Amino acid sequence: MQSNINQHHAYIQLSGLTRARILEEDEECRPGVACDLAYEVERIAKGNVCYRYTPRAAHVDHQGTVHRGILASLLDTAIGSAITTTLSPGSSYTMMDLSIKFIDSLLPDDQAVLVGARIEHSGRRTCMAEGWLRNDEGRLIAKGTATALILKARGATDGH
Repeated sequence: MQSNINQHHAYIQLSGLTRARILEEDEECRPGVACDLAYEVERIAKGNVCYRYTPRAAHVDHQGTVHRGILASLLDTAIGSAITTTLSPGSSYTMMDLSIKFIDSLLPDDQAVLVGARIEHSGRRTCMAEGWLRNDEGRLIAKGTATALILKARGATDGH
C-alpha cells in the first residue's frame, strides 16, 4: 500500500502534459474504462488531444448502433485528457459538469472516427473544454462540453 502511495505522490508531481502522455501513450498504464474503449492516440499536446476510435461489436446497443454511453465515455476521456494536459505539478481536477449532444449515430461497420478535445478556458480555479466525434469525412457525430474544478495540492502556487 505504501508503495502505491509513493508512486502516486511521484506521479502527481509531474506536469499534467507528462501525466497525460504517460497514461495515453502506454496502453498498459490506462485505467480500466480507457482500456475497454480501445482507442488509439493520434495527438497529445497542451490543451489539445485527438484519438482514433474504431467501432467494436461489443459496443453496439439493441438498435444496432454504437451505444451512446460509449460515445459519451470517449468524449469524457478526451476532454479529461485535454484538461489534464494543462495542470501544473501537484494539481488535479474534478469534473463539475459534462454535457453531450448526439447529432448522428455511429454504426458498427462505420470507419474509424476521430475523437478530439481542446481547452476553451483555463483559469486558476476552473477549466472549460469542448470535445467532438467526427468521421473521416468530417461529419459531426457528437459534441460535448465540460467544466472542471482545479484542485491545488497543499502549498502549491497558483501558477497554472
